[in-house]
Amino acid sequence: MLEGFDRTIRFLTRLGYWVAVAATLLLMLLGGLDVIATQFLGTPIPAALELQEVLLAAMIFMGLAHVQHKRQHISVEIVVSRFSETTRRRLNLLVLVASVFVLGVIAWRSGVLALSSIEMRETAGASLAFPIYPAKVLVALGAALACLECVRQIACWFRGEHEPVAAQAAVGLSH
Repeated sequence: MLEGFDRTIRFLTRLGYWVAVAATLLLMLLGGLDVIATQFLGTPIPAALELQEVLLAAMIFMGLAHVQHKRQHISVEIVVSRFSETTRRRLNLLVLVASVFVLGVIAWRSGVLALSSIEMRETAGASLAFPIYPAKVLVALGAALACLECVRQIACWFRGEHEPVAAQAAVGLSH
């Protein structure tokens, strides 16, 4: 059963990663076109800034689970690198449990907001109205997926599968 859960979360994490990549590409394309339009045509693309804000939220939250899976969060290891392997592993478990709680609350509350946004068919208050509820759904899904990735890593911890702790990956700043 845990193997199926593990495979499913890994698949969804990769899917979230590709959604974040697509949002990043759209963000760069829209930003570049907006600059070109402003510089050469004298007018910006209508609602470009608002759409970039929406894409940015989708990009960040849909990429969270991938970053957690790869353990590439920015962290300072000045103190932790001096701890024993056992202490680092226990601290890692504590951080994962806290992350499940925090990301769970974010997923829950942003899910409530997303449902409300869907019900009212919320649109951006820009010169060109466009729906923003899809981005709110992606924020909730991204937080939930990151939470599930932390749960997966906790399960690995208890199964004795020693995924590398950040302090093992690098000293100073881990990537």
